[in-house]
Amino acid sequence: MDSVFGYLHRSSRAECFSFLILTFCFTWGVWIPVLLSSRVHDQLGDLLIVGTFGPSVAAVLLSYRGVRTPGSKLSTRLACFGLTFLLCWAVLVAHAGLWDELRLAVGSKLLLLLPSAIPAWIVSTAFSRNTGIRATMRSLLTPRPVGWHLVALCLFPAVLFLGAIVTRIQGGALLQPRVAGSGTSMALLVIVEFGYAFFVGGGVSEEPGWRGFLLPRLQDRFSPLVASLLIWFPWALWHAPLDFAGYAGPTFVAYLRTRVFILVPLCITITWVYNRCGKTILSAALFHSAFNVAPDFIPSSEWAVWMLSVLALMVVVTGRMWRRAGR
Repeated sequence: MDSVFGYLHRSSRAECFSFLILTFCFTWGVWIPVLLSSRVHDQLGDLLIVGTFGPSVAAVLLSYRGVRTPGSKLSTRLACFGLTFLLCWAVLVAHAGLWDELRLAVGSKLLLLLPSAIPAWIVSTAFSRNTGIRATMRSLLTPRPVGWHLVALCLFPAVLFLGAIVTRIQGGALLQPRVAGSGTSMALLVIVEFGYAFFVGGGVSEEPGWRGFLLPRLQDRFSPLVASLLIWFPWALWHAPLDFAGYAGPTFVAYLRTRVFILVPLCITITWVYNRCGKTILSAALFHSAFNVAPDFIPSSEWAVWMLSVLALMVVVTGRMWRRAGR
């Protein structure tokens, strides 16, 4: 790893290592005690949400520069924080109520205030008065180009749909989604689940770090393909406490399937999406949230895994991802 990062500029290399150290310390510092304690008190498991914000918190802290953005207003940031906080808290309460994860007593609702405040703070840094933080986080609230952001949102669900169609044609078995239904109730479930994934399930909690902070620094020196693989390994390792607890599957084969055969093409594709959408954090957050939520509503199959790999190969070839930017 040192030989690889040795090619980076000294300051970029220090930032990359600092980011990884802070990310792992924050996340594992929350996850490991909670996972050990949850055997005694199951409700502590909900605090796992807090640990997912390690990458984004590290990105914000390391982006700080001692320069104030001209014309920035604290009131704008406070308004953004307040609106995001209320929206995120409503999503978390609705999610807990729909899936009966918490008894929605006053104490249970108050327990969700902390996980609501963290994404609100992260989103509000897009209006930070600090130049460095604002420059890093601003693209989290940049919806243009709209068309390509829609592609980022729909790309992985389309892979699942196509895989399900091919499996049906061949007469194979599909892994049915855990959510079934139709009409208004289904639409509500999709909105709540996507909102949950966006704010605390990988979108806002991870992508400002992995793609918003780390990826640009790696792409300054490496090709998008190499940068993707350099992110893949720490990104997979970062999940280790959850994986040891069985979140990636009950067997080692299931672990390899999740963290290698699925995560590698996902990492390559999300880099392509990020670059194609003008290097906006929002595009990566939309894509990340979609691939976390889509299997809950769309049937999955082994064909979808293969098609994901084919998609990654296609974007590598069409995007010439083996070439560094500017060449």
